[in-house]
Amino acid sequence: MIPTSVQIEEQSTSPIRFRAISGRHQSVGRTAGEALDALLEQEKDEVDSSAIIIQRFVPDAHFTQAQHDQMKMLLVRRNALTEAESAELDALIDAELEATIHRTQSLLLQSTPLIHSIQR
Repeated sequence: MIPTSVQIEEQSTSPIRFRAISGRHQSVGRTAGEALDALLEQEKDEVDSSAIIIQRFVPDAHFTQAQHDQMKMLLVRRNALTEAESAELDALIDAELEATIHRTQSLLLQSTPLIHSIQR
């Protein structure tokens, strides 16, 4: 599974647009769903299936305010990063992915009784 992110493109002009990034593929759209659909079209047979988790990207116990701010700053400048900054961004993306895994595990543990009741 390749980590995928969909982010709002922060621009001072024109309407809001979203950028979806997964591995070496990128796409943009007027909505997050449009950007994700275009990304999935690019990946075609490379990805058999995927799960989509919608999350508000706010700092929490798994990914701190400082990490959040630094990643946001680096993402805004992603086309002009130094090698060290690019490595830092990669490390922050990995940390956010780990945080997402921990959040998802917490959600699954909270919803396990609900899942069992649905399956019955």
